[in-house]
Amino acid sequence: MGADEVLQKFGKPRSDNRFFGGGLTYPEFRVMFNTQGTEIWSVTLEKSIRLACGIGPGDSLEKVRELFPGGKTVQENYEVRSGQYALGFSVSEGHVSTISIRPSGNRFEEPDSRKKSDTSRPAVTAQSLAGRWLDPKNGQSLELFSNGSYRTGVGGSGRFSVVGDRLVFTGALSAWDQGRATLSQPDVLEFDWTNAEGFSNYFAFLRVVDKPVK
Repeated sequence: MGADEVLQKFGKPRSDNRFFGGGLTYPEFRVMFNTQGTEIWSVTLEKSIRLACGIGPGDSLEKVRELFPGGKTVQENYEVRSGQYALGFSVSEGHVSTISIRPSGNRFEEPDSRKKSDTSRPAVTAQSLAGRWLDPKNGQSLELFSNGSYRTGVGGSGRFSVVGDRLVFTGALSAWDQGRATLSQPDVLEFDWTNAEGFSNYFAFLRVVDKPVK
């Protein structure tokens, strides 16, 4: 959205500092734009506004870490990446005061309207993910079972749970971003994280589709 679209949707702001390089401030959130005012650069949530997962100002940092593990604390700000979003939780006395949302890349990605309109797509479950998965880059394999357990090609094992488009693994794969993976496409499972030493790590598993035997 650009500034004009935000003004049309939410009405007159409490303050408009775009001329001075700022943004639009409403009672419960602030929006910053690019210099042309055609694209949102960041959003800061205050008061009663909450993320889709339910986290919002007033919640404890402990609750934030449970839903968004693997982040880092810089002074009084907990920073973590979730998909295309770079989230910053300002913390005061152990509780969230504001939440900033920025793109983890150069800009926010365009929403996929096909995914939004596809309300008939079945929910992702352990049963729907069951089968063999392969990382074609380095030959690693992974087998998911309908009972929520898994086994790697080198004998590692554990369990996994499904939370929206995320999978959380215990056991052997918990060493990869604390076991967090994203189902970026129906047949693509990605681990993408930066470790404590600052090195980027990425593994992508593709679902193996067995050809029918003639």
